[in-house]
Order: sequence, then C-alpha cells, then structure tokens
Amino acid sequence: MSELAAPGATLNYVDELRGTAVGPAVFFHHGMGGDLSQPLGLLPELRVSRLIVPDARGHGASSHLTRIADANFDLLADDVMRLADHLGLQRFVAAGISLGAGVSLNLALRYPERIEALLLARPAWLDRPLEAWKQEIYAAIAELLETEDAADAATLLSARKDFQQLAAEFPATGSSLRGQLTRPQARQSTAVLRGFPQTAPSSDACEWVGVAIPTLVIAHHDDPFHPYDVGTEHARLIPGATLTTIASKEADAAGFTAGFAAAVQGFLDGLPIQK
Repeated sequence: MSELAAPGATLNYVDELRGTAVGPAVFFHHGMGGDLSQPLGLLPELRVSRLIVPDARGHGASSHLTRIADANFDLLADDVMRLADHLGLQRFVAAGISLGAGVSLNLALRYPERIEALLLARPAWLDRPLEAWKQEIYAAIAELLETEDAADAATLLSARKDFQQLAAEFPATGSSLRGQLTRPQARQSTAVLRGFPQTAPSSDACEWVGVAIPTLVIAHHDDPFHPYDVGTEHARLIPGATLTTIASKEADAAGFTAGFAAAVQGFLDGLPIQK
C-alpha cells in the first residue's frame, strides 16, 4: 500500500500492475463504510493493465473525515484526480460501487477529458439526497457510535423496529448496516454516515445526457439501499449506457460475486484499446 498527502488528509491506496499487456488503467472506488478491500475482494482476478484502488477519506487507512460539510462527492472525486495526477495518468476508467459509483459519475461530469469509460456498480444516489428514512437510519447508527460502546451499540440498533423490519426482509442489508458499527474509522468518521446521505453526486440529472463515453451500470433487485430503479434510471439517462442485471446478495450470494466479476471484466474487455 502507498500514501499520498492531499490537502487536509493522507490518502491510502493500492496501485497494482496486473501484468496484462493491453487494457485500461482502472480506478475502482469502494462503497460507503467500505474500504479498498471491497473491490479487491470482489475482483481478485480482474485483467487490466493497472488497477488503482483508494481508501476514501473517512475510510480504511486514509485520514478521518470529521466535518459533515466535507462528506461530499466533489471532495472524493477531487481526491481521485489528485491521485491520478500523482501517478501520471491522463485518462482512466472511473469505476465504483454504491458511494464509489457516485464518485465515478461525479468524475465523468466534472473531468470529462480525463475519463475513458464509466462503470457504475449498484448506484444508490440519483441527483438528490437519499430518502429521509435512509438518512434517519444512518444518522441513528452515527449517534450510537458517538454515544455507546460497541456491544451496546449493536444491541440498540437491533432493538429498533425499523431495523428489525428491514433486516427480516433483507438479511444481507441488515448485516451491511450492522457492519457500519465495526468498520475501521467508524467512531472517528461518523460524518460519513451523516453527510453523504444528505448530498448527491450531481444536482441535476439533466447533466447526465452529456456523458459521452462507454458506460456500464450494474444493478440487481432485493436491496432497498441500492434500488434496481436507481440503476435503470442511470442507464436511461446516460446515452449509450448498458444495464447489466446480476443476482442479488439476498437471492444468491455466490451468483452475485460471480456475476459482478463477469460483468466488470466483460465491459473492460470490450473497450477500445488506447494507443
């Protein structure tokens, strides 16, 4: 792993030369509450010339994120560009999961000359903040982190009726929310859970029609925090985007992992080779 000093932060990242003679350089950004182990774990055999996976601020081994105002997509996208400049990459594929999908879309909108292709996996945001009930449950988790020890926080979260109903219908989603209590930096970076649900990758989806690069959207059913309709809306609004539907974690965990890797590899293999 390597580190880059950025304004107000140190950014941790992995930069892997994968040994493939041709193929794009790919930035792959994890989801909210995750870290670089998420995309690396899902894509251990990914065939690309170069794979760069950062820990976003407030995640993994990068610096804490303590101000809610700093929990926004522009800042994380700017961090990616700082890292790309540091590594000497003029153009690359912007890819990400959930929060990372939002960061990648933000990059394509604000730095179009630098983005070769776009891969949006399990997008969660449109052009507005998340629904109020999602903001509420993330804020509740943040408050538990700030006021309770780990065991009590887990007990109190499990006692909430909204969480019980959600976890009963969607066990994988419930497990993911419980994981927010134990992730690295959870207690030091509760601004992540309070801030990102209140913002969006862009403020106007009409801008998305200007994205004129190859785009893949990966979506699935059975996940209220990554609704299938959000994925289909991305595919509808971005010209020429392809929507690939894979199995959900709820229905088929192994099928989800295999389908995710196959969709990503197939998209990258189909990109024009850059001379």
